[in-house]
Amino acid sequence: MELEIPNEWGLYLYDILKGIREDNNLRWIINSSEILTKEKDDFPELLDNNAYENATLFNTINEVCYVISLDMHALGDDGSEDMHVRISDSFYVEIWIYENAIWDKFKNNDVISNYVKRYGEEAK
Repeated sequence: MELEIPNEWGLYLYDILKGIREDNNLRWIINSSEILTKEKDDFPELLDNNAYENATLFNTINEVCYVISLDMHALGDDGSEDMHVRISDSFYVEIWIYENAIWDKFKNNDVISNYVKRYGEEAK
């Protein structure tokens, strides 16, 4: 799935992934990220670790931030890659979902259609 979403300060990443926030069996590996938060006059990186349990990731990204770039993947219980998320140039979002249960949660949570309705056509 590919989406072009105008990025702005907000809960951008949390909103995209919220359909799977309850999946306690997922672990996230952060390959690279440039996600800014604001603390007074400083803009620290939001994801300062390379690995997160799903609940910890969602607690971390439930904060106003600005996503410049991100490359991360989710591993299931068996260590296989269930999902890959890449954000480039602040607005181009690519999500590869290898697990049907995760895809169903995205559809049922209506994340995809909400962003498509708000920002335009879903890229193929």
